[in-house]
Amino acid sequence: MELIIHPCPKKNALKLREIAHYSSNIYGVFPKLTIAQCDQMMQEQQSLQRHVLTKNDYEDLSSRLCDFISKCNITQRGCIWFSFHMGPYHILIHLLNKLNGNLAVLVSRQVYDDYNPELRSHRLGKKISLINVQDAAAIWKIKHAMQSGIQLLVYIDGNMGSGLQLKRTVQLPLGQLCWSLSTVLADWASCYQIPVVPIWMFIDEGKRPQLKLGQPHAVTDATAFVKDCFLQFYQDLLRYPAQWKGWLFVHHDVQPTPRNLEKGRRPVCYPDFMPYPLPDQYYLLERSTGLFYAVDAVLYQQICKDMKHELILKFGLI
Repeated sequence: MELIIHPCPKKNALKLREIAHYSSNIYGVFPKLTIAQCDQMMQEQQSLQRHVLTKNDYEDLSSRLCDFISKCNITQRGCIWFSFHMGPYHILIHLLNKLNGNLAVLVSRQVYDDYNPELRSHRLGKKISLINVQDAAAIWKIKHAMQSGIQLLVYIDGNMGSGLQLKRTVQLPLGQLCWSLSTVLADWASCYQIPVVPIWMFIDEGKRPQLKLGQPHAVTDATAFVKDCFLQFYQDLLRYPAQWKGWLFVHHDVQPTPRNLEKGRRPVCYPDFMPYPLPDQYYLLERSTGLFYAVDAVLYQQICKDMKHELILKFGLI
């Protein structure tokens, strides 16, 4: 179901959904953010995805990565790069593509559908492949890559999977909520004795791209590894919050159990509640609790109308 706000052009409906989605994701860490601050952070984060490295930046980062690899010799037997949706994270794929061996990137179905045809039509498709983690055969493709010595790139705050419904997770009490991260890949890395490397990027105060690299090591405790890996990233998240895409709290493949609103209770306007449409149903996300509430179409549309009115009056976003 698309978020359509009548009589609102589709581009504006998309804008509202982007703000609602990004705000709902980021507030778990920064609950005091206003709508305007969320929108400003979202725009800054989106601009990072259009960031293009200068020749000097690219050569410097590539040199650092190659020097790092030469001391570890991990690409000869494969490894798993555990990364984060931080800074210009799309650049990581191009940097890792320059290393020896093939690279498989774990992505959502939407990313797979959007980018796989284009990837296969370019030379990158010879060394880089995408694995749709929402595909029923994904588990076999991932295992094949691991057993074949192919490098894997996974973003633990998103496409590795998140949510309480997973069987093997680590719970992280961050912000006002308890977040869950999957430990499945770390378990497999331990099982198949594949080295793991934490890696992520950010843009520092001098507008220079920085590449963070952890030490490659064998996983002995999957839960401890994922927790330590994320806490390393969390330190940079607190320093550069607008550079995080914010997938962790409400990832698009996580559907918390909704609760019904009390009879006669009318939610206050955004940002206390945000529209969050899922297939064939309407939900509102309450910022103060992080809980989803099932609502009927009339109430859902009223909240959308309130959002639109507030955005027009205060932020000029429509």
